[in-house]
Amino acid sequence: MKPSSFAPLIVLLFAAGCGPPHEETIRQRAELLIGHLIDENYEACVELTDPEFVRQKGTDGTQMAYRMLGAFVKLGSITRDRVRIEQITVADDAATATVGLSLRAGDTWKSIQPLKWRRVDGQWYMEF
Repeated sequence: MKPSSFAPLIVLLFAAGCGPPHEETIRQRAELLIGHLIDENYEACVELTDPEFVRQKGTDGTQMAYRMLGAFVKLGSITRDRVRIEQITVADDAATATVGLSLRAGDTWKSIQPLKWRRVDGQWYMEF
């Protein structure tokens, strides 16, 4: 079988719902969230937040929660090159996950509190 004959198989797998693993999806969404937080785009952060939290707090309340996190980002002069995702751990039931983060302080990387994620209707959202 020629390597190019694998392309139709890959297309079929994606079409059948066998897309990227949860870890890849979570990584992409976590990177988006971190970028929005650094850019102070709290409105975009809301879209990546657990819908139940948003229902409870409302859009304004959710944005306020991110503004509070944003204050720490500013105080720490956190930029995209100073934060990295170290590990993503998905629960056995694939309903929750944690994203381990590190922050660069000088020449060393230090672990910070992980982000919790929750899957709702097939999509991953950050949990407060």
